[in-house]
Amino acid sequence: MYKIALWLQLYERGDESASRPFVTLNGRVVDRVTMYAHRIRFKTQEIDHLVRLLHALAEHQELTSDFTRVRQGMTRLKLVPGGEYEVTLNFFKQDVAEILDVLTRAKTGRLKTVEQLATEQAEAGKGMFEV
Repeated sequence: MYKIALWLQLYERGDESASRPFVTLNGRVVDRVTMYAHRIRFKTQEIDHLVRLLHALAEHQELTSDFTRVRQGMTRLKLVPGGEYEVTLNFFKQDVAEILDVLTRAKTGRLKTVEQLATEQAEAGKGMFEV
C-alpha cells in the first residue's frame, strides 16, 4: 500500500509517456502530458496479492487484466537486490487513485463504495442518512 500511495503522491514526477494537444485560453495549441511512467520495485508476491484484490474489489476489470499481464512478464525484467523486480508502470492518475482506493477498502474492511451504498439505500426507499 505504501508503494502505491507514494506512486500517487509523486505521480507528476515520473517520465512523460503520453500527451495530447489542448487549446489554451488565448487560442494556442499546446501539448499537455496526460500520462507518466514510473519505475517501481515489486516482489512477485506483492503483485499476486494486488491482482487478487483488484479482481475482488475493483470496479473496472481493465486494471486487473493489466496487472495480470505485468505479473506474467515480471520474470523477464531487471531483478534488483532484495528479490524485487523493477517494473515500469504506465497508468493514468485516476487508475492509480482507484488502485489505492481498492487497497484502502481492503485494509479497512469497507468493501462497498459510497456510490454502492447510496444505490442500496435508494432501492430500499430510505434516505441517504437513514439507518
